[in-house]
Amino acid sequence: MVTLETMEVSVMPLYVNGSSSFQDQVRGALEHFDPSIEIYDGRVGFDPTMSPGSHIRGRELLRRLIQSGYRVEIVRGSSSRCEPAYPRGGRTGSRVYWCPGQVPSNAPACFCIALGHELGHADQFLNGIVYPADLYSSGSSSVGFSMRVEMLNITGRHMSETWAGVTENQLRQEHRPPCPARTIY
Repeated sequence: MVTLETMEVSVMPLYVNGSSSFQDQVRGALEHFDPSIEIYDGRVGFDPTMSPGSHIRGRELLRRLIQSGYRVEIVRGSSSRCEPAYPRGGRTGSRVYWCPGQVPSNAPACFCIALGHELGHADQFLNGIVYPADLYSSGSSSVGFSMRVEMLNITGRHMSETWAGVTENQLRQEHRPPCPARTIY
């Protein structure tokens, strides 16, 4: 049996704030990124006796969040989003709002991918990539919009990433069965 003492956790953990039912839903979603994930007393950690299997990038994302030294809290929301604890830039923890079962209409996939996308933003906040002013240059073509580099990096959409972290499309590849890559935002 896994206990808090045997789990790999940090002082400022990835934390799930909610009922035991919500914690079970979060654990079910996080298991799509790393089957060795456990939640004990709201803290997210790894069962050291289990392997992540083929979920290398999912394990990397969760490990970065758990070992960051900043608190990242997952709470139930009416929609999925991530808000930094310190919104004016710099390295910061965050609060991830997640609506279990909600699949974004513009990028269908398993509902867990929405949580992974938001956790990717939390990882960006932990690394000081908060609200970058850089916009994706649409060049001379008239696409009709500009996309923040933050969103291109987190989805892995245009293969022009400046982000060394885990992208949504990498999580989609590791999902079983694999989800199609996100081509729009």
